Amino acid sequence: AGRPLTINGVHLNQTGDAAFAPVMFQTLFGEPAPTGDFSKLQTLVNAKNEEWHKRYRTVDGYNVYGDRSKIAYESVKDQPKITNYQIMQEEMAQRDVLTANRDRRLWANAKGDPNPPEMLSLPLVTPFGTNKPGTNPDGTYEFLSAEDAIAKMTLAPGVKVNVFASEKEFPELAKAVQMAWDTKGRLWVSVWPNYPERTPTSKLGDSIIVLEDTNGDGKADKCTHFLDNLNCPTGFQFYKDGLLVMHGVFHRSQGETALGPVRNIDGALYRFEPLTGKFETYAAYGFANPHGRAFDYWGNDIITDATGNNTYFGAAFSGRIDYPEKHPKLKQIWERPSRPSAGSTIITSTHFPEEYWGDYLNPNVIGFQGIYRVKLVDDGAGIKGIRQTDLMSSTDRNFRPIDTSVGPDGA
Repeated sequence: AGRPLTINGVHLNQTGDAAFAPVMFQTLFGEPAPTGDFSKLQTLVNAKNEEWHKRYRTVDGYNVYGDRSKIAYESVKDQPKITNYQIMQEEMAQRDVLTANRDRRLWANAKGDPNPPEMLSLPLVTPFGTNKPGTNPDGTYEFLSAEDAIAKMTLAPGVKVNVFASEKEFPELAKAVQMAWDTKGRLWVSVWPNYPERTPTSKLGDSIIVLEDTNGDGKADKCTHFLDNLNCPTGFQFYKDGLLVMHGVFHRSQGETALGPVRNIDGALYRFEPLTGKFETYAAYGFANPHGRAFDYWGNDIITDATGNNTYFGAAFSGRIDYPEKHPKLKQIWERPSRPSAGSTIITSTHFPEEYWGDYLNPNVIGFQGIYRVKLVDDGAGIKGIRQTDLMSSTDRNFRPIDTSVGPDGA
């Protein structure tokens, strides 16, 4: 018996690729595969495939082809309006050229041509500005410092806020989308500077960074880049000595697993078992963007559909249902006053007053800039939420809490 050829019985590993490639070459071309060092060619092929995939499965399809592509904006005063479709199609044309140029490079290498191939010129993208300019003379916005932002907050009795890290000290913290603390007290953050996605000519990718307080003063003083050159890293989960990082194309899910395909249309929640590779649809429902997920002390599953801030008792609609069916409309567990919300949490820390234990925290970013606190109680076979005194709110319209997490000190 030789070394394993797959990672799960279906998908080839590096050894499997090496064994399968000559067989495939013989089948396609009718002659034995050539031998030699093809590492550079492999790098060029992978680079071409990566660029092609960005074009074929663009992550921002709703703005490229969907309803938002049709919206027209006044980008420059007194100039004709432009649409997302116009700009995004011009960017797609750039991706076509970038793919073609990488294809030329790999074929030149495959032929042994020492001369660099002629590169196609990159088409231009129509210059555009924001349709929501700020109050500054140059159209930018005035953002408060982290300390000044605290002064705009109203806090629940007995609650205090302090700054752990800010963009002033760590510019790479801009546009954070998720955070989580590890067992060493370090704060891991997924940052998305290219929101909603990287442009074809972007040189700076999205990242996973690690913020650390090395001197114990309660503030981060060290930032480490764990992963760079990502595109839309919506979240991550600690696993063994590393991370499972989520960044995908969404909307239409075409999962291929050793146990069979997993299909879904629009939003859903999935369950993945890293040890077995088992992947399945956990909750098939008419979600828009189910970003909020929290488990209470007893393992009850609380799911929040972020766009409408609709929160559900997960067990009520997590039963098996065949694709493409969806579970029928479900009652929400509480009457939310505003929307949208993401990054919800269940408080399981004695750092807070005893009456906070097990409460659900629901951050909001548009109609209400703050974090709701909701008491969860039994309601027949399910759960219902009762709004309590808000944990915090702010009069600063730029205050947008998008994630909550209990830290190593209980805060």
